[in-house]
Amino acid sequence: MKKVLIVLVVFLSFSCGAFAQENPYSSQLEQISKNTQDIKMLQSNQASLYLKIEDLLVKYGELKGRIDDLARKIGSIQTSSGASPEIKEKLDKLEAEVNALKQQLPSQSLSSTQASVPQASTQASPLSPEEADFKKAKVLYDAKEYNQAIKAFSAFQKTYKNSKLNDQVLFYIADSYYNLKIYD
Repeated sequence: MKKVLIVLVVFLSFSCGAFAQENPYSSQLEQISKNTQDIKMLQSNQASLYLKIEDLLVKYGELKGRIDDLARKIGSIQTSSGASPEIKEKLDKLEAEVNALKQQLPSQSLSSTQASVPQASTQASPLSPEEADFKKAKVLYDAKEYNQAIKAFSAFQKTYKNSKLNDQVLFYIADSYYNLKIYD
């Protein structure tokens, strides 16, 4: 019996010594847990940055749209005949606003806008009455004055029934109604 007790005590001491050793996987589990937390934090930061980028892209699009509208207005003013002091004053205001907006946008995105402004000013060739009426209606459309554009395009259709521009006129009338949310 003493032998059995001695063997049992020796066996228990060895088994206790074996369990007293540190688990070799515990440090790896801690590292995995830490890495998982780091990944979750990085994913959260990435999602936040993505939302900020999307917001900036929306603002960029709005500013680019304003610049394009102002460039079109400047071009139409420059091509119109008889530049009165009133028109020159409006032109100066528009150019100042365009310059202010250009300073807000990155320089690389402005290269396409700057290229489009000089093209508009060089198109000052004499227009036929038909083309002039179409252009006047198109300026109203571009200025988002859709009710007046519809009236101008409709008058164009009545005046020039066999015009080659009637397909475009129909498109702009339909698009004006669409922009006004009149779907009937």
